[in-house]
Amino acid sequence: MQTPEWLLQNELRVLLLILSLGCLVQIFVTLFTNGGGDLQYAYVPTVMSILHGQNPYLSGQPWNTGYPPFFFLLLGGVALLGSLGGSMTLATVSWSLRIGLVIGHVALGGLAYLTLRRIKIDIFARLAVPALIVLLPSFYQMGEVWFHADVFGLVLLVGAVYLLCTERWITGSLLLSLSAAFKIHPILALPLVAIWLFRKGRLSLTILGALFLPFLSLTVVPLQNLPGYYGSFVQQNISVRPSWSFSPFILAYKVLPSLSNIEFSTMLVNQIWILLTIALFSFVLGFAWRNPNSLQAADIVCLGVAVWLIPLRQLFHYYAFWAIIPFMLRGNLKQMTLALLPFEAACDLAAYAWTVRPDWVLSQQSAGLLLSMLDMILLVASIAACVFLVLRTSILEQRIIETPIDRLEVLAPVPS
Repeated sequence: MQTPEWLLQNELRVLLLILSLGCLVQIFVTLFTNGGGDLQYAYVPTVMSILHGQNPYLSGQPWNTGYPPFFFLLLGGVALLGSLGGSMTLATVSWSLRIGLVIGHVALGGLAYLTLRRIKIDIFARLAVPALIVLLPSFYQMGEVWFHADVFGLVLLVGAVYLLCTERWITGSLLLSLSAAFKIHPILALPLVAIWLFRKGRLSLTILGALFLPFLSLTVVPLQNLPGYYGSFVQQNISVRPSWSFSPFILAYKVLPSLSNIEFSTMLVNQIWILLTIALFSFVLGFAWRNPNSLQAADIVCLGVAVWLIPLRQLFHYYAFWAIIPFMLRGNLKQMTLALLPFEAACDLAAYAWTVRPDWVLSQQSAGLLLSMLDMILLVASIAACVFLVLRTSILEQRIIETPIDRLEVLAPVPS
């Protein structure tokens, strides 16, 4: 399909129009919503305590502080920038975070465009992906309707993919490590990227340090030095059974106990979760070892995040963006559609349930269980589709790479 000449000449203008329209939509949504309970009752009070020099992990509310220190430090920095040196009130912090999230959301679209342009994706795809990021309902539901600070971490993640695509291995690894220190979801992408770079002959001690030292210093080291952090971050995430979730473990949490009175201990759930994660990670690690040349930076990051999310014992829709956005950075619109359709359906179904019938989500009745199961299937299917399509594309490209040259048809010149 031939690209229209006017589009080639006005590509940047079209991009600015898309990002501006997305920004206006997000501002409009921000003005007419309050950001949801997580913002009002978790993020804002915690950031306020940090700005007043208090340790949030000693607040006695581990559910509100189940994140690494870098998560709250970054939010505190956004709140300080938004206040412009003025008084720090709950309203000021709330609006600073929400406006900062709108800026981050638009920056996400811009970084996606730069990444796709760098890897020479066609103009339709490199304009369509930013448009989807800033305009698709599921994306601004995550940020502007129900405030989730994941957008800030996703900016770091997409920035890392862009830098890795430009072969700036050290800075790209550093940003990837910081994204994992912000929120734990990309943790398996770190060793996967290390193996990928090693097989490509690009790994060095400096890159290895950039990949792991920021994450370890901001996430693991504070376990020994920051009072209350271990209980809030580690114990809260491995010992507490969530009241609701869209993980496959909903079978153990709600479905089987309700239908057959079968109870699963938290220890058994954790053991199954760990074994499944190890199995999936081992599979993609072996695949990356065998096929380094047919995998790109976005492929590797997508696989690393997806195999962490699929068996996760507690899974929500906004977690899935950590796998779906790297998948979108591959620029394949047909494959993108296959992954986004079930994801958008899952998000719309959840939005309907929480705004119209929230009692269904939390209930143990058949309607609530059926809704939760359907939503879980759609959500996990979208993440699994990302993995399947990345692997399938890589296998096909690897076959082309390994095709012997003597099998290629060479047309000799016809003698005159």
